[in-house]
Amino acid sequence: MSVSASNNYNISADDVLNHFTDNTYATAKYESLGNRDFSGQNISTNGNVTTIKQSRKVHTDVPGFAKKILNEWTELDETFTWTDNGDTKTCVVDTNLVGQPAKITGTIILTNTANGCREDVTMSAEIKIPLIGKKLQKKAEEDIQSDLRKENDFNNSYFA
Repeated sequence: MSVSASNNYNISADDVLNHFTDNTYATAKYESLGNRDFSGQNISTNGNVTTIKQSRKVHTDVPGFAKKILNEWTELDETFTWTDNGDTKTCVVDTNLVGQPAKITGTIILTNTANGCREDVTMSAEIKIPLIGKKLQKKAEEDIQSDLRKENDFNNSYFA
């Protein structure tokens, strides 16, 4: 299963990607989401491919049945690999949950429109814990969907 979101911004795909690769923007976004210990972005570019590596801690309301094996604060090691194809920017997202048998993967596509750009995001969680992994995956994807809404709200305000 995966979760998806589509957002329209009043700035171009180039401008959105410039924000996504800016530490000031990233720090403000993660603070607004209530994240902790954002490492800052380590950015490298090779031709039309830009890779962003970062880590941060996110809060999760851990279900009662999983509190003995999961923490309420989870460290994420994230890699965003952006490919700039002119009017379209595509990103492969790879997120490891440090110390947990779990991974979040996805894609982000930015496409220029007449009034700015459209962002299409698809994410999925994979949790490999016997017996309860599927329940935790469902909870993780609910949290991802909620975070995508919060990120969209932040972006609309920040990009205004």
